[in-house]
Amino acid sequence: MEKIAFTKVFITYLFILRSLWGSDIFINEIDYDDPSGDNEEFVEICALAGTYNNVSLYFINGSNGSSYDNVTFGNITISDENSGYGFYILVTTDNNTDGSSIYDHNTGVSSIQNGAPDGIYLKVDGTIVDGISYEDTGDPLNSDMEQTNISGETSADKSIGRSGLDGSSWILQDRSPGLANNVSGSNDQALPVELLKWYGRATNTYIQLNWETASEIDNLGFLIYKGVAGNPLTLWQDYRSNPSLNGQGSTSFHTKYTLLDRSVFPDQTYAYLLSDVDIHGIETRHDTIKVKLNFKKQFTVFSNPTNPEIQMVLNLDANSYIQIDIYNILGHHVESIVQGQMQSSEYSFGWDGSKVSSGFYMVTLRIDGHLTSSHKITILK
Repeated sequence: MEKIAFTKVFITYLFILRSLWGSDIFINEIDYDDPSGDNEEFVEICALAGTYNNVSLYFINGSNGSSYDNVTFGNITISDENSGYGFYILVTTDNNTDGSSIYDHNTGVSSIQNGAPDGIYLKVDGTIVDGISYEDTGDPLNSDMEQTNISGETSADKSIGRSGLDGSSWILQDRSPGLANNVSGSNDQALPVELLKWYGRATNTYIQLNWETASEIDNLGFLIYKGVAGNPLTLWQDYRSNPSLNGQGSTSFHTKYTLLDRSVFPDQTYAYLLSDVDIHGIETRHDTIKVKLNFKKQFTVFSNPTNPEIQMVLNLDANSYIQIDIYNILGHHVESIVQGQMQSSEYSFGWDGSKVSSGFYMVTLRIDGHLTSSHKITILK
């Protein structure tokens, strides 16, 4: 699979975190123990975009449960960086050695302790909305602090961050201030679509494309690229103009999709490429498949001007809704030969033209509402 765009990735678990704690703001990542000077430590807050009043952080000593430092930021504003959420990076006074503009909110705290089990909790308007105990499994406040169960974070390029699709567990990860954490526990972000099947099936007159997904995350919809095999592919179908290609957003349910391509020619092989687009505009391309349209005459009309008995043969290779009609030369409907759902098979029909006037008539075939064949016949009396 190929990623053809890259933006900051927002992970679905942020929405779930909001419901877990009943708060729009929470601690998302901590770097508390850099070697040789503790010079790049930070606390990352993630929140739904908006303004929060009287925000403060309290740093807790694991040995006695007291606060060894705290800082109040007053009112802070979180901008919408990804899908309604943003980040607020709070650094120690020993930080900002790399000059990064992301480190623009200084805590006034020289460094973050790393004794077991130290902790940090977040207050908004005097109410604790989140609390994290790290370096051990204890709770220095004997409260409802989350426990990371990580023995230590001592590498210069590592931090601890929320993980799992519900964000309820913590992992040792690569530092990512200002970005969504890695929810899978590895360096790979979850793909927006888990594709189970992607294949095509040729009939006499069209190609049917089918794909199935096991799950979807923030999926806006699908794009399909098409071309004659061996030639460049171009965008053919787009979810923005074809509602049948809309994705399911986020779902863990098995979903099936089908699309018919009637703009095809007999004995020609076509190539199709499927891709999905998530809410950040990231397009993920899947495999290219090739399908050859088999030619077999689908609808044959046997007529003789001197014989009013008209015979028709229909070869139907897929269950379809069939309409066969007779029209006069003025386009007026004369008679319906058949109209209804039919199974895949070969059928024969007859029409007695002796009950109409001499002249030219048209026999039309519609499959699933699409006009696929028309034949001109002559009736002489």
